[in-house]
Amino acid sequence: MMRSKSTSSFFRKTRFVNTIAIGYLFLAIVAVILEFFKDNDLLILVKPLVIPTLIFMYWCSTRKINLIYIFALVAVWLANLFSTSTLIIPLVIGTLFLLIYKVFFVQLLHTSLKVKEIFPVAVSAVPYLLFYTLLTIICYSSVKELLFLYFTQCIILVVLGAYALANFFNKSRKSSLYLLLAVLFLMIDQVSSIILNGNFEAVGLLFFYTAHYLFCRFLVVDEKRRRHHDSFKIQTTERNN
Repeated sequence: MMRSKSTSSFFRKTRFVNTIAIGYLFLAIVAVILEFFKDNDLLILVKPLVIPTLIFMYWCSTRKINLIYIFALVAVWLANLFSTSTLIIPLVIGTLFLLIYKVFFVQLLHTSLKVKEIFPVAVSAVPYLLFYTLLTIICYSSVKELLFLYFTQCIILVVLGAYALANFFNKSRKSSLYLLLAVLFLMIDQVSSIILNGNFEAVGLLFFYTAHYLFCRFLVVDEKRRRHHDSFKIQTTERNN
């Protein structure tokens, strides 16, 4: 009887989380369409709802809330709000929040993946370093006015990519694939904004929202795996005793 109740509760929670996920995807698609058609009046109403919906989805999906992840999402949400302004001070504040959000992501991966050896991460960073070196050579004229911000973002994405790739090769799980794709989509978002030079921002926004959905899935799936692993270890210890 107790098992039946717990199973019923699990399915109700799963349906609720799936409903929130559909809401997130719906808002993200609407925001991308509005960005494509440059409907700024509606975009300013819809876009601020996307990241809070993702936070709510994550909050309902996991039993162990990762506050660093929440702070990172709040930081990128604030960065998006300030970046809509044409004034210099809000743009500077938005840029600072953007950097804070990416630093939080690096810290999040460092604590979540618990990398013990630096060599695999260093080797995994090589393709990203080569890619960004080539990108800098090709697009230098487009980024030279914001060189410090560009290099800072490149370094952070190289570190994220190195962690994700090393984790994927070391532990080829579904969560590892989610993480690797999330980082790649964040890189595509950055590259598209440089190559397209501010045109077709909807393309970057599509990859941005997809990346954050995949990253959220990575955290939830990995947290469930860790919980089941810890539960199995406890049961094994109790049997041995």
